[in-house]
Amino acid sequence: MADLHARVAYIRGLLSGFDGNGDSKEAYLLKEMVQVLDELSEELSAVRDAQEDLEEYVQALDEDLYVLETAIFEDEETELEAGEIPAETVQVAGKADGEASPAVNTGEQRGEDF
Repeated sequence: MADLHARVAYIRGLLSGFDGNGDSKEAYLLKEMVQVLDELSEELSAVRDAQEDLEEYVQALDEDLYVLETAIFEDEETELEAGEIPAETVQVAGKADGEASPAVNTGEQRGEDF
């Protein structure tokens, strides 16, 4: 970032070293362009600083989330590693007492469902 500020300062120095009438339209235009470049470099510097702060904040959130995930899901991970199937996935096809699950609407019963 310092390089950008240095380059704008260099251009400003080149502009001040020109011979000629400093009151011409061209000189005024160049001075304004250098001023805009200077302001843009300052804004870009501020945006980069803010982005670095946000990156640090997101990194901290990610680390905190990792700690929470391991604390909450640690038991499930050890069960899955041991080869056990969680109880929620076992009873997909039917109820626990052996009854059949409710019929799934396949589209053949359209008239009755509406």
